[in-house]
Amino acid sequence: MHHTSTLEIYGYHQEPVPHAFLRQDGESQQLSVIFPGWGYTVEMPVLYYLTRIMLERGSDVLLVKYEYSKNVLFSTLTEEERDRWLHADITAAVAAGIGQRAYSRITLIGKSLGTLAMGHLLSSHASLPNPECLWLHALTHQ
Repeated sequence: MHHTSTLEIYGYHQEPVPHAFLRQDGESQQLSVIFPGWGYTVEMPVLYYLTRIMLERGSDVLLVKYEYSKNVLFSTLTEEERDRWLHADITAAVAAGIGQRAYSRITLIGKSLGTLAMGHLLSSHASLPNPECLWLHALTHQ
């Protein structure tokens, strides 16, 4: 079993980062962090079922719920500033998640925009404990 809570997570300009933290009632050695896509939320089927699978495998799960596609300010910024916003939010989220227990491994799961988050974390945070990654991206047909 697990319970859902929120953590103190402040990202870009010290604004709260929307999220949910699903913590196992017993011990857990693994943290899974799920990063949604631009318009594909953590409640949608692929990420929802991956969340359920990770919980069944005994992982704590941090669902990062940024919804930049609904944020008017975000869409007016330059690409560099949007990157800074994303990087600040996801860095703060992962730091808060890792701080919950002495995890021996972390699984990063990202869909579309979330894969950019994962790339940033892997290239700039060498201290992630035994990272495993699941990269999800939709193929388009023309």
